[in-house]
Amino acid sequence: LNQGDSAAVRHEMATESKAAFSEVLAVLDQMEQVNKGLAARRYAESEHDYGRMVWLLGGLIALGLLTVGGMAGALMRGIGVATGELARAFTGLAALDLRVRGEVRREDEIGQALKQYNGVAGALSAVVKGAQETAQMVSAAASQLSAGMENISSVTAQQEAALSEIAASLEQTSASANEV
Repeated sequence: LNQGDSAAVRHEMATESKAAFSEVLAVLDQMEQVNKGLAARRYAESEHDYGRMVWLLGGLIALGLLTVGGMAGALMRGIGVATGELARAFTGLAALDLRVRGEVRREDEIGQALKQYNGVAGALSAVVKGAQETAQMVSAAASQLSAGMENISSVTAQQEAALSEIAASLEQTSASANEV
């Protein structure tokens, strides 16, 4: 290579290097633009997905709240019905109606209270029935005793009449004996 040739080669290499560097820069700029476009599109997609997730989460929360509210309402209605049944039974007891029994539909504390109430009401009914039967027996015995007393009274009246006749006869006999 001649000295002049080396300068030309250097110049040509510099020119080609600049051209290659410019091409690399152009490709990098294109890649940057493509990456910016992809990043913007992915950001928009993520914003859209985020919005959908917020709505989905809000819907799930609302569904959960509705479920909890429905369960709480059902529980409150169940307790209200059971306590209403307990109140009805005790109102009957307060009115001394021992025929009233509570309908047991639950196995919780209220259901147990209704079962115990029914047991107490049944026991009280048996006591009252026994007292009524005893009162009827006493009444029947009193009627028999009254009939017996009337019989004794009648016999006593007959004996009194007989004794009065005997006394009168004795007085007559005594008066006749005094005259003689």
